[in-house]
Amino acid sequence: MLLTQKVFRAISPQRHLCIAAVMGLLSLPALALEAFTAEYDLSWDVGINLTGTASQALTREAEHWRFDQQANASVGSLQETSLFREQADGQLLPLEFARATRVLGRKKEQNVRFNWNQNTVQMDDTTLELDSNVFDPLTLQLALRKALIEQASLDVKLADRGRIKDYPIDNLGLTRVMTRNGPIEAVQLRYQKNESSQTDLWFDPQRDYLMVALKSVRDGKVFTLSLRSATVKTMEEAQATTQ
Repeated sequence: MLLTQKVFRAISPQRHLCIAAVMGLLSLPALALEAFTAEYDLSWDVGINLTGTASQALTREAEHWRFDQQANASVGSLQETSLFREQADGQLLPLEFARATRVLGRKKEQNVRFNWNQNTVQMDDTTLELDSNVFDPLTLQLALRKALIEQASLDVKLADRGRIKDYPIDNLGLTRVMTRNGPIEAVQLRYQKNESSQTDLWFDPQRDYLMVALKSVRDGKVFTLSLRSATVKTMEEAQATTQ
């Protein structure tokens, strides 16, 4: 399997993200979302090094989807939930996002509500105008994954912590990442918020681009996930369902 030389990078002064084809395959039709669960090993450096476990679960609820991410360590926890819709054309529309963190007894919460009828997003006490292709941190993961599967171009923006920003995403190609079950050749993507904040994500092309690892650095604090196990369709099974 060959990778093209093109990387994800800004293509305009507005710093829109371009997600380009990364595999030497024929174009695939848009694939509907599939429910999955995944378990991860967790490392969380917040001044002291915390270890624990984390999980992700994508489930269907009536007319929308629910994406949960939970992480638990001895003196800290993180819980994130995103509710969103999948349009007929495959576009993901986030509806609500909630984050709750607890570290050493200190709690922080964030709530985001998207109103696509009025094109606004409410982040706690802040209301901002909403453009197309704006995601919360969890639906951003899914949007990147879908773009890799479909070899699609996508302009994306991230709504998080009271702001909407464009982040250039670099495709670093196939790299080897270590997991509990051994090394995996995965596509590594990276976006950088500022000089002290950067996120790397690794997606496995052999498992429908499941996220198998994540490393987020924010102001000296490092949060990492590494896959333990998952229940998800393989790339071949996902393609077979579209034929």
